[in-house]
Amino acid sequence: NYLAGPLTRTQIPALNELVGAKATSTPAARPVAYAGSEPVTVASAAVSSKPSVSRPTSTSGGSVTRPTVPSAITEYFLPMTNSLPEAFRAAGKTHPADTKQVGILYRPALAASAQVRFLDRKYGVDAEVTRSALIENPERRASQRWEDFISGASFDKTESSPVPSARFEVLTATLSDAKLIAALQKDFTDWVYRTTTVKARANDALKVYGGPDVSQADFMKACSEAASQSRDAEIEKQASKVDKQIATLQDKLAREERELSQDQAELQNRKIEAGANLLELGAGLIGFGRKKSVTTQFTKQRLSANAKADVEESLDVIVEYKKQLTELQAERTRITEEVNASWGDVVNRITEITLNPKKTDIYVNVFGVAWTPYYIVEAGGQQMELPAFGTG
Repeated sequence: NYLAGPLTRTQIPALNELVGAKATSTPAARPVAYAGSEPVTVASAAVSSKPSVSRPTSTSGGSVTRPTVPSAITEYFLPMTNSLPEAFRAAGKTHPADTKQVGILYRPALAASAQVRFLDRKYGVDAEVTRSALIENPERRASQRWEDFISGASFDKTESSPVPSARFEVLTATLSDAKLIAALQKDFTDWVYRTTTVKARANDALKVYGGPDVSQADFMKACSEAASQSRDAEIEKQASKVDKQIATLQDKLAREERELSQDQAELQNRKIEAGANLLELGAGLIGFGRKKSVTTQFTKQRLSANAKADVEESLDVIVEYKKQLTELQAERTRITEEVNASWGDVVNRITEITLNPKKTDIYVNVFGVAWTPYYIVEAGGQQMELPAFGTG
């Protein structure tokens, strides 16, 4: 009544003989090709005359009994994230129309995943990087070439139990050794520390910084905006004296132009008065009215001449003001161009900074035996294994 463990194939005949049972004749086993594994044999089910529910074809690959993982080693069950069509694509195979799923097989692997936090306030970096690896047949030594087994898969959604009726491959010696697994976890942590970095961009002149989450285009935009603000401030500072001179000169020019208008109006009136007085004087001399004083005529002409002089003076002053204004505006343009050129060069003074993590910022959240699911499918008279877990 006591069994030392699961029965092996060679022990079954002895047990049948012990209880007097007779073995049922079954067809010869046929070879089955498994993707990524050695060919194994599968015994066909015995034919029964009674109708029965269709069951998955039995397979000698793996066991229905899950191997025991040492308590010191964490155990994970990876989810079936691939559909059958995705599994065929992942295996590089076509998906036949007569494909039938006949079972699930779990293979043991070493799963490792760490979250690496990068925090640098100077460079504006607040990022988290995930490094993951999945090794189906780890070497029996305390270090691995982790870079050869980098996985893009996420291990944050593992399952607590396997799917029903699944089969299991045997646990390798490496995955059964708790001390070796602990040493491998330390080696994985060291590898993550040595090889994980993030890039930050910096423009020290503009005091603009960006972490790995900031794109090149966004960083250049931030630099341009900062340079524009600094440029405008410098232009305002350097050109403030010239701007005041321009504003003062524009006020003088405006006043002089108003005075010119008044002088021109005065001159026009004086011309009209002088002309009218001259007609009256002529009429008086030939006896057509009252006589007009010659002195009055001289006065009118003098006032007209003064008005004309005022107009000419205003015109000269306006020309001079415009000349000075043109020179000041040219000076301001020169200042603006020089400042623009200097800040345009500053925008491109970008350096790339490599940031390394602190060991205290590395958190290994997954490390241990990961049971990786495979579809066992039958197509075209053959069986094969297809990866049910997407590794990215």
